[in-house]
Amino acid sequence: MRTLLLLAVLSGAAQAAQPSTAAVRLGYFHGGRTGLFYRVCVNGCFAAAGIRLDLYSRRGMRDAGFTRIPMGLWLDDEGLAKASGVDIVDRIAAGELDGGTIGEASFLDAVDRGRPIVAVALLGHQTTDNPSHAILIRRGLEIRSPEDLKGKTLISRKAGPMDEALLREFVRQEGLDPDKDVKILPQVYNDEAKSLLIAGKVDGGLYHLLAAKKLIEKKAAYLYRPMDWADPGMLQALLVFHKDYLRRNPDTVRRIVEAYTRRIAFERAIPEEKKDRSFFRGLMMAGDFEGLKVPSHSLPPRVRLEPLAQAQQLLLRSGALKKASKLEPFIDNRFVDQAAAALAADPAPRACLPHPRLPFQNILLIRWAGASRAGVRRQMGLGQLRQLRELSEDGAFVDIAPDSDRPGGSWSPAMLKDPLGRGGIATRDLDADPSQDRLAQIRRLGAGRFLLSARFRDPIGEADVWLGRITEVMRERKLFEKTLIYVIGEDFLATNDRAVSAEEGRLQDIATTLLDRFGAWPRSTPGRAEGRSLLAPAPPR
Repeated sequence: MRTLLLLAVLSGAAQAAQPSTAAVRLGYFHGGRTGLFYRVCVNGCFAAAGIRLDLYSRRGMRDAGFTRIPMGLWLDDEGLAKASGVDIVDRIAAGELDGGTIGEASFLDAVDRGRPIVAVALLGHQTTDNPSHAILIRRGLEIRSPEDLKGKTLISRKAGPMDEALLREFVRQEGLDPDKDVKILPQVYNDEAKSLLIAGKVDGGLYHLLAAKKLIEKKAAYLYRPMDWADPGMLQALLVFHKDYLRRNPDTVRRIVEAYTRRIAFERAIPEEKKDRSFFRGLMMAGDFEGLKVPSHSLPPRVRLEPLAQAQQLLLRSGALKKASKLEPFIDNRFVDQAAAALAADPAPRACLPHPRLPFQNILLIRWAGASRAGVRRQMGLGQLRQLRELSEDGAFVDIAPDSDRPGGSWSPAMLKDPLGRGGIATRDLDADPSQDRLAQIRRLGAGRFLLSARFRDPIGEADVWLGRITEVMRERKLFEKTLIYVIGEDFLATNDRAVSAEEGRLQDIATTLLDRFGAWPRSTPGRAEGRSLLAPAPPR
């Protein structure tokens, strides 16, 4: 049987949007300590609670303006959604945002400056025994004693003042003077902090879990000392609101905090072996690398005064704060207490929306020409086509009616190219050389926009084997978890996209479904009636 494999990797670009007056506007910094809050958003937990919430941030730390982050945008890339906490606080104070997620140093800086914010919930935090930060030293440089650190250049990433304060405290506890014995480069962009160490232009520095893991695995650095010179428990993220918004909208804040609290309970109930350990920022629930762990989440998530007071003292010693301010007026735990009471009264864990539109980076289309759903279902029923069966069990298997306007109802790339272009999604044809290694082509796939076709003369069983090999390579390249796979036969669609909820559709619905996935919608599909989306309805906006 003749088969055609069509690979199309498509990337959606985030679009800037004006803040909606009907939605809660939150400034957001994407990192390990805000990961669970991100999962509350993308899994539809806020939408399920009737809350319209928009996240705003910089597309990258070097960008000037804030834009709204589409809930389906994959935020694993380190440069995305990296607004500083101080910037978020200033926009809250100016009335541009209603609240935001910020770190402990930005909160303490806001208190020091008398900004009108109130912390209502504790987000991710480190614990005394489970740090997420460590001192790394570049490979080839052996540090056997504090004396070996003299004259060395150490680096801290661009964030609030806490990273620099922790680095200076480390140097002090090594018995050295941070101003005389070493050179400290503070507030360095994350990508530069890694590249400078790899290039040997700095000797070491303070790095967090994910950056440390990448550098050590590249053999560019080794772990010199996990964070034990200061209590890691002081490092935390907080959910804050403008005090006037809090006063005017207590019920909205209560529902936000309750949805977040219930998500903590839900994830705690997941068996350890089933928790996400992918090390993808925002999605991983657990992880350990050389003693460094992902942040914890307290239940109930009450804002804790003692760790904040510890952090305040450290920032005072480093000169980042000028005075010790009273913290109690800037903390309000009543919403967490209400959420804890609601959870106690109804402790059943909830997964939020039944078909969450989880974030993705790529869509991979695979064409099985000549394959019918009757034959495919029969083979799967006999225990064959394991790859396709697992794919559809993870997502959906949709009966597709052929397009009556086309002879034989055949499907071709042309059916996608025009409507996708109208939706602002570019494609580029790459004619595959039959002599080339197809897996090598897959290895080159990234986040760009491509349309790649290749022809095979293999049976369906062989196509299923190829599907397995393709997914294996994608796992090696860490693309699998970011990718939605659509296998399209003559009269069926099999996919791992859990947002696909329809049990049947038409061939022309596929292009519309992809456009819906990217947040675009075609004005028309030339020569045919516009298709309908096979996705579950998006959360209300």
